Amino acid sequence: MRKACLTAISVALLVGCSTDITGDAIADSPTDQTFDPCTIPDSTITAAGLDPASKDSMADKGYTTPGWTICGWEGPAGDPWYSFTVYFSETHTLEDVRGNPQNSDFSDVSIAGRTAVVYKVDIVDESDTCDVAFDTASGVATFTVLTLEAGIARSDVCDIAENHVRDVAMAFPAN
Repeated sequence: MRKACLTAISVALLVGCSTDITGDAIADSPTDQTFDPCTIPDSTITAAGLDPASKDSMADKGYTTPGWTICGWEGPAGDPWYSFTVYFSETHTLEDVRGNPQNSDFSDVSIAGRTAVVYKVDIVDESDTCDVAFDTASGVATFTVLTLEAGIARSDVCDIAENHVRDVAMAFPAN
């Protein structure tokens, strides 16, 4: 329940603090497809120490957020105490993440050859969650590690987030 509620809040913050896009809409061609984080191969998820059987697509549960595709897993496999959720948008950028007033404590890092930022979202205790984001050629990918219950972090959630992002980065469009 905590995961679903906080994921919904996170999505609302992603959308609620976004900028308006002006101009004329152009219909997608049949070959246009938004990257779907749920297509990250199970072998990559397993190698990251996450449980592929715990895959959780927000769209499959009826949660849709225009401009974002969302998927999550639990970890570590066999003894889960946190979720790893991936958000991907073709309409937002890393600068949008930095400009969101709900985000703070930014730290620039390099992960798997990508310029990334580690940060906190000001909705839960800082020891319970950590976020990472990087740009791709077609949008922005953001990643959240969130404890399944408050106060149960067994190690630094930002270290976990950075490690998982490193493990799955090659599954994303290049930048």
